[in-house]
Amino acid sequence: MQFILRRAEGELLTPATWMRKFTTTHPDYKKDSRIPSTTAYDLMVACSEIGAGARDCPELLGDIKLPKVEPASQPDRQPARKCSEHENRLLDHLRQRAKDRQAAAFDQDIKERTEEVKRCMEELQKLREARES
Repeated sequence: MQFILRRAEGELLTPATWMRKFTTTHPDYKKDSRIPSTTAYDLMVACSEIGAGARDCPELLGDIKLPKVEPASQPDRQPARKCSEHENRLLDHLRQRAKDRQAAAFDQDIKERTEEVKRCMEELQKLREARES
């Protein structure tokens, strides 16, 4: 609650105000409303480090210290169990059905496109004949 109170009273900067201040005080910023890529990069690094708990930012967070975020690790997990012969046959059957459906959809698409090309060719032939006569 103290954090919200301090933010409301203006003791702590809002994230937008902090980012504006960071940008406008950056050594590469030329005060021309154009943000250099180096400034943008440094801002993103600072935001990432603050969010990961690797950088303190008292003007933004006050005395709150974020815990350092460590890279994810694999939790202890059970090895995958072996499928029974029946389950393997069922999986193979389902995979084959999916392949068959995909092949049927592909074949239907080819058939429709071929018919469309034939219609276009017929229309083109009619136009050529009409032009010649």
